[in-house]
Amino acid sequence: MSNPKWMVIANPKAGKNKVLEEWSQIDKALISAGIEFDAVFSKSKYHSIELSVKAVREGYRHLIAVGGDGTIHEVVNGIFFQKEVPPHEITLGVIPAGSGNDWVRMYNIPADYTTCAQIIASGHTKRQDICRVDVFESMVPQTRYLMNGCGIGLDAAICRECNSMKERGKEGKFIYVQAAARSFFKMRSSMFRIEVDGKLYFQGKALSVALANGVYSGGGMIQAPDAVMDDGLVNVTVIGNMTKPEILVRFKELFTGRIYDIPDIFHTTGKQVKIDILDGEQPIEVDGEVIGTNPLELTVLPKALNVCVR
Repeated sequence: MSNPKWMVIANPKAGKNKVLEEWSQIDKALISAGIEFDAVFSKSKYHSIELSVKAVREGYRHLIAVGGDGTIHEVVNGIFFQKEVPPHEITLGVIPAGSGNDWVRMYNIPADYTTCAQIIASGHTKRQDICRVDVFESMVPQTRYLMNGCGIGLDAAICRECNSMKERGKEGKFIYVQAAARSFFKMRSSMFRIEVDGKLYFQGKALSVALANGVYSGGGMIQAPDAVMDDGLVNVTVIGNMTKPEILVRFKELFTGRIYDIPDIFHTTGKQVKIDILDGEQPIEVDGEVIGTNPLELTVLPKALNVCVR
């Protein structure tokens, strides 16, 4: 039997303990919006996946993720890992409290607790695409479900550097820019082979490949300005074998939406993408979390989840 209440799954450490410190404000905003809810706090990485699965098993069909993109990613994966009901029968609301907040930026959802609670209470939802991603971690197959996007190569190296900086206590608006700058000078190109919908799309040297469900990644980078979250397609952006001086000159275009104006940028869309690297391994990130290495296979699940939007 379904539970009419919302289950709030909060990451107390998100935004450098912001959720924990401001929980009274979040609680007040939800109550003021007339939302009946229960709440649980994650205790460790991946715990929100477990909490999400448990909530659905206990009858909750309305979940709220409180935290950053990583928290949203974990809650979504719990929704898709559980076997109680089809994922599209679950509704997900989000209260952003992280440092990146790329998914909410796509829907113009502000980092304001009162407004977010009112959006959830309004009942306005949208069915958005989710992508299934299959990769390898320590030679063991892994499956993840993404809300926003994933990347391999430079894209993932930036996420890894950013997460490392956060673990060392660094935060702030420009942390992603700093991580990108550091990663550029360490990165080398690799020999990529990319298939889109069963056909060879690209084979050659490249720095990075981004697969985007949403427009934004890495705290505001725009690697897929044409991405639409409910069109049944994933946007593929390949950053070719550019030199470091070329990258530095064009770096700002990653944030202006003019990335397609850069020479050696290749882009297309598709329903299924397979990527391998022919001369070694590169890290893969999904929704900002580094989860494994190549090969990668992505499949779009059209309009697979109800999300609360403006």
